[in-house]
Amino acid sequence: MTASDLSQLEFDQRHLWHPYTNVAKPGPTFLVKESAGVYITLEDGTRMIDAMSSWWCMMHGHNNPVITQAIHDQLDRMPHVMFGGLTHDPAIDLGRKLLAITPDSLTRIFYCDSGSVAVEVAMKMAVQYQHAMGFEGRSQFATLRSGYHGDTWKAMSVCDPDTGMHHLFQGALSVQHFVPRPPIRLGEDWIDAPALNGIGALQTLLEANASQIAGFILEPVVQGTGGMHFYHPEYLNQARALCDALGILLIFDEIATGFGRTGEMFATGFCRVEPDIICLGKGLTGGHISFACTMANERVALGIGNGSPGIFMHGPTYMANPLACAAAGAALDLLCGQDWQARVA
Repeated sequence: MTASDLSQLEFDQRHLWHPYTNVAKPGPTFLVKESAGVYITLEDGTRMIDAMSSWWCMMHGHNNPVITQAIHDQLDRMPHVMFGGLTHDPAIDLGRKLLAITPDSLTRIFYCDSGSVAVEVAMKMAVQYQHAMGFEGRSQFATLRSGYHGDTWKAMSVCDPDTGMHHLFQGALSVQHFVPRPPIRLGEDWIDAPALNGIGALQTLLEANASQIAGFILEPVVQGTGGMHFYHPEYLNQARALCDALGILLIFDEIATGFGRTGEMFATGFCRVEPDIICLGKGLTGGHISFACTMANERVALGIGNGSPGIFMHGPTYMANPLACAAAGAALDLLCGQDWQARVA
């Protein structure tokens, strides 16, 4: 039997490799015909609620008419153009909207393809910044146990090495520095004792390895894939002080927590500090097209720019794709144009 003789599902099982799937025993796969709102409709007419929001990204519902119209309108004008030496209104307009809602100190926006790539970009920024500052030995990272930051190569290295999905790659990945996840939960009273609140362990690790560590990356307040662990925001405030004292950059991965997921626009809203770099994705386009961005403060951006070679060494082919920028702009308009906090409450 040739591929052309197979039914749709038979072809899928024989030739299409799905995420986290054993191709020898692929298990059931359901053929989706259409989607709208919270519902996914299968080929046989069965309607299912997408309770996991298609991996936490479908923020305004499937097939949202405002977002799809924005994509249609942009498609008629310009589906894509490279971002090297060129720019366009969707990228600029989206940048304005991002600056209006993100932490004030994060003024430089680097558009990229997906959440994992946003993490890769953040880590490259941190290493290149340290190099520009004369600290060539700072190429490693500190992070929390039970963290998850994506499936691409460098991002995997800062996922939990034992309980995470990528432990079998340990021998091939960069060796990073892990500290226990913050023990005090969100809503509990903060204990001002470093040995009990997790800050002591973080301080010991950072001070012992400061000459090697470029940045401290973590999911702020909520560790998602690592078990929905909600921890006290004071940990972030004190981590910021430690990083500043040692010249280590603080990186917040808000790919899953951003755009209102925690009850604040960003999880930074729970603490008094802002990161040097933030990673955004998932809900950025309301889940309608792959897109992400990495934002940095002036210190990082100008540090790289004034160093050698001066240019930031990254440039995705589909960077600032106009369709994705248009979708993201429409998604942010939907979010900011409603009292979403009251609805959540």
